[in-house]
Amino acid sequence: MEGNSDDIRLTAILLKQQLSFVLPVFFLLLPFLLWLPILQDRVVWTVVYTLFLLFISVLDFRYGYIFDRSLVFLAGFAVLEGICLPWLFPGFLSCLAGALLGGGLLLFLRIATRGGMGGGDVKFSAVAGFVLGWQGVIFMLAVAFISGGLVAALLLLLHRCHKGDMIPFGPFLALGAWAAYIIL
Repeated sequence: MEGNSDDIRLTAILLKQQLSFVLPVFFLLLPFLLWLPILQDRVVWTVVYTLFLLFISVLDFRYGYIFDRSLVFLAGFAVLEGICLPWLFPGFLSCLAGALLGGGLLLFLRIATRGGMGGGDVKFSAVAGFVLGWQGVIFMLAVAFISGGLVAALLLLLHRCHKGDMIPFGPFLALGAWAAYIIL
């Protein structure tokens, strides 16, 4: 078990170093990127959003951890999308309500289950709620809980896991966030 925690710490250090380089470069290039006509295309934003969600899902599935810096990028995505595609932006109050609803509900579950829900899941749900708005976060959470429950039931039936085993919830939240983004 000790080797596994060392691997997670090393991965966290490496990702932190990589992200600390990417973030300043991204913000230096941002004014030039906003002038590109391609940023007016919803498909480009969908691809970028999908890549963010895949990145978060893989980290949570592989290491059981969702990095705060990846969530900062996701929040930045929401702001930039609102600037570049204002006709699709759900509105600031809707986004704020989505963040409070998504983060608040999972925070309640984290407290009620005494840590059964990870802190990264709570923060991820809040940020995704900010991207999607209150209606989108409701859809996201429904998809996440249904798909996560079905997979957990299947794993239990196939004896791949046991009652009490931890199953990363981030990939299911990402699936719900992606479905909400595409459908709504």
